[in-house]
Amino acid sequence: MATYVVLPANGTALPEQVTKHIESLKGRGTMIWLGLSKADASDDKAVATIRKVCDLAKANDLEVALYPHVGFRSDTVERCEHLRKLADRPQLGISFKLCHFLAQNDDEKLEATIDTNVDQQIAGANKR
Repeated sequence: MATYVVLPANGTALPEQVTKHIESLKGRGTMIWLGLSKADASDDKAVATIRKVCDLAKANDLEVALYPHVGFRSDTVERCEHLRKLADRPQLGISFKLCHFLAQNDDEKLEATIDTNVDQQIAGANKR
């Protein structure tokens, strides 16, 4: 099971409703798909937001996957991998959404992207 959470990449405290939602998922084996809006946000602010979600998720035995989405700060697999490395959280991976990938890339790039990022791309388990 997964839940999709979209937050602005602004580094501020998590909204109370998001905190409560994540806490309510404890023990359910749920993956948090995290989309970061605010495409023009700095890496520092995006990473601060990611770390807050990851730390709360870890406290509740959950994993997190950055969700590449057209128009977001987390817009591409490459940018998600960059942010994943900066965030340095072991339970953080990257989801792969074909529709968002193809909206931003030529299909010839698909195989190379998957081969390069397969360890971080997840379907039901986060692996590094």
